[in-house]
Amino acid sequence: MATDNFQIAIPYYATNRESGELYLRRAIDSVVKQTQRNWTLFVVDDRSPIDGVEAFVRSFKDPRITYSRNEKNLGQAGNWNRCMELVDAPHFCILHADDEMKPGYIATMLGYAEQFPDSAAIFCNADTIDQHHAKVFSFVDLVKKGLTSSRVFHLEGDAGLARIMRGNFIICPSVCYHRRLVGDLRFNTANWHTIPDYYFWAHLLLNGRQLTGVPDILFNYRRHSESGTDMVRKGTKIFEEEVGLYEFVEREARSRNMHRAAAVARSKTMIKLRTVYFMLADLRFARFDAARAKLRFFRGI
Repeated sequence: MATDNFQIAIPYYATNRESGELYLRRAIDSVVKQTQRNWTLFVVDDRSPIDGVEAFVRSFKDPRITYSRNEKNLGQAGNWNRCMELVDAPHFCILHADDEMKPGYIATMLGYAEQFPDSAAIFCNADTIDQHHAKVFSFVDLVKKGLTSSRVFHLEGDAGLARIMRGNFIICPSVCYHRRLVGDLRFNTANWHTIPDYYFWAHLLLNGRQLTGVPDILFNYRRHSESGTDMVRKGTKIFEEEVGLYEFVEREARSRNMHRAAAVARSKTMIKLRTVYFMLADLRFARFDAARAKLRFFRGI
């Protein structure tokens, strides 16, 4: 397994050339520095409105790194699906352009993939960093860690789906996918534009796949003001989509006699807690209109 080729796809879209290149360089450098040398990397540009992306990628002068540009803008989930279409190695990762692998990521994840050949996806822990590469504390991340484990654990069936519906603790870009086991399952491009990863984990579990969590910290997950997640949390769209997802999971789980998962999805407990938490954050930073919007949303859940 250690000699198997591993593929990484970076879905890319930037509107600011300076910050886009800064983060993309760090992401690519993190791949180049891997202890496992047998890899290939695709940068998949979703028609960024800035010039020079292809030249920037080619400036690395590494034959393992290639660039492609979509014929039309596919959106976040659509570009993630495009990344899935491009890979053909047994195992791959969709690395977000503002995040970074730690040097042992590929070698360690391939070792786990060999140990757990029935897992469609294996995810690890991460350090949270800011735009200056400094580690940061996040209460949300602390809660997520409380939902995971200090040991290897598996998510499967009713119990696994119930566990993930208590809170999305999977760090999306940290996931190592087993291409054959993922099969033709894809991210949803019609709904849940802000949480396509959350839908995908539920989608995999609803379709009988197994997910495996490992305790190793193998990733740097960046939170910064330009990230899409940070921006949408200032409104209510992400919480509205989570409600739609939970209602979808409740229906689908009930139809499959996954009663624990249906009950957890029906409660929407984590959505309520997150809404209150970010409403308080809005009040702290004097974002009163945003706080009032979250309060109205909370009352309607």
